[in-house]
Amino acid sequence: MNQSIQLKKIRITQLEEGIVENYFLGGEYIEVEDFRELRRENLRLMNGKPYVVLVSADELTSFTKEAREFVASKEFAGITIAKALLIAGLGQRIIGNFYMKVNKPHIKTKLFSDREKAVDWLRQNYFEHKHLR
Repeated sequence: MNQSIQLKKIRITQLEEGIVENYFLGGEYIEVEDFRELRRENLRLMNGKPYVVLVSADELTSFTKEAREFVASKEFAGITIAKALLIAGLGQRIIGNFYMKVNKPHIKTKLFSDREKAVDWLRQNYFEHKHLR
């Protein structure tokens, strides 16, 4: 089940049914085009079916203002059900809180510092959505 795709700045891994992890590599500057490619690959990996996303990143990953706005948009949301942002330190917590307050993501989004709690929350959102259909 653990299929992976390696992009230049991002590693995408299907963790289990309906759950994909987007891991942003450190020292990279993430732009809108990176998110466009990421969404295409997420959809391909998940066979075009609704899914939830675990987002994690190395400490030194940066996102342009335009990239943050795009990833928070309805256009980017598509069929994504929910997104868990895995926070690994104070710097990421500050950026995560800023993203939540300023960019106001269209996708149901929550910050986590515990990976297992994040995956459990995603699993719950995925199965609730699947059973409502």
